[in-house]
Amino acid sequence: MTNYRHYEAADFVADASFQAWVQHGSNHEFWTGWQAANPDKASAITTARKLVEALRFHSTEVDPAEMTAVMQNINQALDQTKKNESSARRRLIYIISAAAASLILGILFLWPPSPATVTITTSFAETREVALPDGSRVILNANSRLRYQKSWSASREREVMLNGEAFFKVTSHPSGLHPKFRVHTPMGNVEVMGTAFNVHNRRGAVTVVLEEGKVKMNDLDMVPGDLVTVSATGSERRKVDPAKFLAWKDHRLVFENEPLSSIAAILEDTYGYTVQFRKTAAKDLRLTGTYPGNQIGLLLSAMRAVHGVKIEQRDSTIVIE
Repeated sequence: MTNYRHYEAADFVADASFQAWVQHGSNHEFWTGWQAANPDKASAITTARKLVEALRFHSTEVDPAEMTAVMQNINQALDQTKKNESSARRRLIYIISAAAASLILGILFLWPPSPATVTITTSFAETREVALPDGSRVILNANSRLRYQKSWSASREREVMLNGEAFFKVTSHPSGLHPKFRVHTPMGNVEVMGTAFNVHNRRGAVTVVLEEGKVKMNDLDMVPGDLVTVSATGSERRKVDPAKFLAWKDHRLVFENEPLSSIAAILEDTYGYTVQFRKTAAKDLRLTGTYPGNQIGLLLSAMRAVHGVKIEQRDSTIVIE
């Protein structure tokens, strides 16, 4: 586990878990508890929050190299702030403005004003099928966003940006268009020549599951049955049954010895619930089975029956103890 005791404001800004907390409320229990236990870090946390909030218009839509340059500027400004406390407030405002300007330039570079871009979003518990300009098919999971240029050409790679989760069935070598297809995520890019795969981008980590064909996640070549997860702490590859990870397309939830903490994350990210554990030990209880994605009540009943836990649902809040 990361030792945040040695972190300063710039380190928090660069941390994926901290970003997810500020931008989406993820990991809320951990970060509120950590703040309470480390009151001497209040100033660094406050500064870092302001920086992340200022840049939240969306770091996932910026070239990673551009983001690195921004972070260098932030570090330099924070170092200068330590040397000159009297100008700290002015300097903080300046660096937020400079970073925002740099990110805007990065967005304009990646996505020029013409041709127009298309943004597809889904709400909680909603899935949507999208046909891309090359004929590729995308099934967008709930609480997700897909962005791409309206018109594609032979001179520019086919590109999309994804927040959330989506299944891709990519057209190989479409006539008159660039042969390469790329999915941009905060932790790197998925390079595709024509294949079927799933990308899950939530809570500071990106997971790619390959069903058929061949893709490359960053510099790692994947073959069917590979699962690759990339986060701020590194990358991991393992063999899986892709069907389990693609079941959401058929409105099914498939769990194999899954901890309740992971199931809670799905309920929050996909369905918009807030899940609270009154007993920490309940988070590590595990569940196996297949459940209809549109009947969450049956899933909660299974948790009660298998583990004897008490579960209360109050509107969009689920309490487990």
